[in-house]
Amino acid sequence: MQLRAPEKDGESIVVPPLHEIGRLIRDNQAAFAPFIELRSQARADVLRLASIYHAENGEPIPGRQSDVWFVSGHQPELFHPGVWVKNFALQGLARSHDAVAVNLIVDNDTAKSSSLRLPNGERIAFDRYSGEQPWEERQVLEPHTFATFPERLAQAMARWHIAPLGVKLWQHLPKTGTLGERLAAGRRALERNWDCHNLEVPLGRVCDTPSFAEFVRLIFRDAPRFVTAYNAAVADYRRRHRIKSRNHPVPDLTREGDWWEMPLWSWSAGASQRERVFVRDSVLRPTGMKLRSRALLTTLFARLCLADVFIHGLGGGLYDRLTDDIICRFFVVQPPRFVILSATCLLPLPNSGATKQQRRDMHRRLRDLEYQPERFLNGAMAELMENRRRVLAETPSRQMFARQRELLARLNAPLEAQREQTRRELVELDSRLASDAVRRRRDYSLCLFPEEKLKPFLTAWLQRPDFARIMPSPS
Repeated sequence: MQLRAPEKDGESIVVPPLHEIGRLIRDNQAAFAPFIELRSQARADVLRLASIYHAENGEPIPGRQSDVWFVSGHQPELFHPGVWVKNFALQGLARSHDAVAVNLIVDNDTAKSSSLRLPNGERIAFDRYSGEQPWEERQVLEPHTFATFPERLAQAMARWHIAPLGVKLWQHLPKTGTLGERLAAGRRALERNWDCHNLEVPLGRVCDTPSFAEFVRLIFRDAPRFVTAYNAAVADYRRRHRIKSRNHPVPDLTREGDWWEMPLWSWSAGASQRERVFVRDSVLRPTGMKLRSRALLTTLFARLCLADVFIHGLGGGLYDRLTDDIICRFFVVQPPRFVILSATCLLPLPNSGATKQQRRDMHRRLRDLEYQPERFLNGAMAELMENRRRVLAETPSRQMFARQRELLARLNAPLEAQREQTRRELVELDSRLASDAVRRRRDYSLCLFPEEKLKPFLTAWLQRPDFARIMPSPS
């Protein structure tokens, strides 16, 4: 399936359609049968951890209880609105289906930047960058840069007459905690102000639970077969998508003697580097103190042990076809289907009005000036034009083509000024199109947007007519 990010402002993509979610919940039940006890334990662990986590942050705890869970997740970064929309759809679906909404804070991934791109190509820093480090360990390194970010952001966005949401976001940030914890807490405060309140828990804490340990042991006990299934799924994915790189979409799991690599990371507290994890006869090779899931294992656990329906963004959904294959090969069950959801919200910036059709028309005019000069000579040079028509009617030969080029050059000579003017206009049009393309990027951080644009875009997902109720099981 080829899916593309929506281009138009306010446009969204949802696969399958939202009105099919009820059927999806029912159909997914068969995949969970081998994991019933583990799902019960995992959900109890997550509910307990989420309650503790919200209490630690002085936040109210969502009180809905249900046997139906919608789950999603993302890194605690300052992502764009097309990612943020998942949180509101998660809450809207949970309300419509009287279900629990859980958002996993993927803090075992690494923080890859400490600045945001502006519409003019410049970047504005909110902290000092010192290389990639797991969000779980990443502290605020330069408090002054962090504290002055709202003022600098407001000044930068003033040139486009935008009051950026990042200023209000920063007002809700706690004074302590890791960088990711602060950003996530501020985002949740904005969500609650906009009537969106999901259960949240850092993935690092989930990876420390007995239920996650039991899930990992299922894999450890048959490590050779899991590695074979994992690598076969990756190889098939590369073949289907004609990927030559051995590192994409993910590297193969390796074997070192009797030790088999697992899709886990390990590191000691405060470390900046993650280490690979190997197992032999269900025993880990010592690497570090913390054991964390990699991306595919994260969604394996979330989809099989937590969610009735997992909600992916566009990129995660495309890669998670790999997880489907691994579930089929290793667990030998039909994988539960998931939802792919993304949307586009564009910054309210001025547009030059240039269009791709204008560019096509200008290219055509330039080509016609070169190869059909008769259209622009207004009857002048009639004798040369007649000679050219006669030459074109001749049997093709080297001599005919030579005469044709000579006549065309003579007809073109009076039009050189028009061609040069058209070339200049094309360069200017390309510049305007390039500038518009930069301004219409869909991946600008939520911090750059005005609240009056972003709030209605997101809150519309809290209640939609296509959020269908759960379909009853067949009798």
